[in-house]
Amino acid sequence: MKCDVIYAMVCACCWGLLCIGCTKEDFVFSGNGGGGEVEGENGGEMVPPMVSSDAASFFNFAIFFDGADRENYGNVVEEVEAGNPDFPENHEFVHQVTLTYSASGVDYSELPQGVFVVSSGANVTVLSSVEDVEFILKGRTETGSFKYTGTTDFKLTLDGVSLVNPVGAVINVQTPVRTFVAASEATQNVLTDGMEYGSSKEEGKACVFSKGNLVFCGSGRLSVNGNYKHAVAADGAVSFRGGCKVEAVSHVKDGVHAGADIYIGGGQVEIMAEGDGLQSEEGMIKQYGGYLQIFTSGQKSHGMKSVAGVIMDGGALHAKVSGAASKCISCDGDVSIFSGKAILLTEGDSYYDPELVDMSSCAGIKCGGNMTMSGGYLAVYSMGAAGKGINCDGRLDLNGTSVVKVITEGTRAVQGGIKSSPKGISAEMGIKVDCDTLWVKAIGGEGSEGMDSKTSIIIERGEIALYCFDDCISTTNQIVVNGGRMYCYSSDNDGMDSKGTVEIHGGQVIAIGAPGTEEGIDYELDGFTVTGGTVIAVGGKSSLPSLETSLQNSVLYSGEASEGQVVYIQDVRGENVLMYQIPRDFKSMHVLLCGGSLVTGEIYSLWTGSRENVHGGTGYFGLYTGSVCTEGRNVSDFTISSVVTQISTELRAARIVKSGQASAFADCIPKYHVKSHITHTRSLIWLFFFIPVRLYVQCSRECVVFMKN
Repeated sequence: MKCDVIYAMVCACCWGLLCIGCTKEDFVFSGNGGGGEVEGENGGEMVPPMVSSDAASFFNFAIFFDGADRENYGNVVEEVEAGNPDFPENHEFVHQVTLTYSASGVDYSELPQGVFVVSSGANVTVLSSVEDVEFILKGRTETGSFKYTGTTDFKLTLDGVSLVNPVGAVINVQTPVRTFVAASEATQNVLTDGMEYGSSKEEGKACVFSKGNLVFCGSGRLSVNGNYKHAVAADGAVSFRGGCKVEAVSHVKDGVHAGADIYIGGGQVEIMAEGDGLQSEEGMIKQYGGYLQIFTSGQKSHGMKSVAGVIMDGGALHAKVSGAASKCISCDGDVSIFSGKAILLTEGDSYYDPELVDMSSCAGIKCGGNMTMSGGYLAVYSMGAAGKGINCDGRLDLNGTSVVKVITEGTRAVQGGIKSSPKGISAEMGIKVDCDTLWVKAIGGEGSEGMDSKTSIIIERGEIALYCFDDCISTTNQIVVNGGRMYCYSSDNDGMDSKGTVEIHGGQVIAIGAPGTEEGIDYELDGFTVTGGTVIAVGGKSSLPSLETSLQNSVLYSGEASEGQVVYIQDVRGENVLMYQIPRDFKSMHVLLCGGSLVTGEIYSLWTGSRENVHGGTGYFGLYTGSVCTEGRNVSDFTISSVVTQISTELRAARIVKSGQASAFADCIPKYHVKSHITHTRSLIWLFFFIPVRLYVQCSRECVVFMKN
């Protein structure tokens, strides 16, 4: 029996010496080296991540107009609100007057009592005190117009008419009444003003103008061409009702300009403008249905411009702005999206004002107040220098069933000593994400950040994925994650960066920083707390969870790695606890693996392998669940005895962090059996018996040594 014991010990020692030789590998894997950091004021090429196939849809997603939206949203029947005077269905126009235009003048039918018509050539002026009158315009002329000076609401029906007024407005309502402009079914109607107006100020605003409210309706087509100023303007409100098909083109100023609210309830509304597409001077812009398409080309132009606020609760909006510092939606007040579909494109560069010494840039949405989204679909694609996807001076809340996708490709703008950086989403007073989906790509180079706030960023739930050149998430105060699944990949900086604290209480968090000195999760104050969820943080450096506040255990593994390498932790039963695929090359890598399954006092082993050998289960941006790696290499065995356990390929053993200090142990001493008060006798026992046996097990898991008494 004594011989058996001696024989076993000798064998173990031999195996231990052999294993020491064969486990001194430097963990050099095939790849491109240090990760391809990009330098320069405007950045350079993005370093593409290596991810599992399930994540390909995020990295490859694009934003473009959907041609089907015109029919899908523009042909939806608008529900009539009983008693609402802006619906023509709530009026009965019992009197009809037909005006037929020609090159020689205008003919009109019998006039009801109280209606008067004065004409000069094809220029008509109507005075009416009669309610419920419908004026029907027909014919064609190159020198005609319709002017109304009555005191009652009326309906103006366009029945295949084509009117040009080279010296003024074509439709000119000079009293504060409600005007229904209806295009007859199956007709084409064209209204065009001149490039120069007469001396009268009353005709100096638009091709179609009213001092009151304008309501567009009918099922025919209407084209309004503004060559002097606006295409459509009203001192009051402008509404578009279901079924209408209106095209407003302004070659000088705004497509639709209103003193009060602008309301899109339905129909198909297409606007092209040198200035703003829709502008409300003192009211709100509200879309509850229909299809709205806006193209603007002027410098500092806006697709929508409102002082009071913007509301979207249905319909589809396609907006593209191409001028410098232009915005698809610009609002001094609040922006609220409850439902509907908005696709916003910007391609203009930044604009520097030398007099004000100020830099401005394009944005999909520029909100001066708070922005709230509780449903619907929002996609923003910004291509110009220093462009912003969503830029909010107040607070941004993304809630409910909302789907938000943002791409910014512009570079940082530098002029006059001022720097302006592109941002996917920026909100001064904080960001809260409690929605279904949030995808952000900010890939224009230096300064391109995904989400940025001067205060807090709070993640409650949802699928959140960010792919950025600079920080994916940046805040000067606090980052809090309570749930959801979040992926942050930075090509050149930190995955998550807080100048204050980071708190993770639930969900899945994967944060990837760049090689070198960048981190997966970076914070400056002593406040990185993990109390729940699963956390994977990878970078050239790594911040550690706070020992005083964290309730969940972590493992920090340091070593060299290549893209596609798999790092995973197994328990004593050989079952995988955490498995993650490294997305890029690191000559010096730190990966933080944190999960509730890492139990204090339990023994684990850390392994590396290749993605080609991973089978089964499911993956989320490289985080595998229920998967198995058929060929792996054991790095170290360890016991969880503190909030953070550190493992390094250089030491070939684990380190335990205690009270903020990492106490390193010798290469040949397994840390989970060693205490600071080891006696000489116990050290000899470890040296000559347990270590060779342990190394034998590490090197060849297929061989098992049974020690007999």
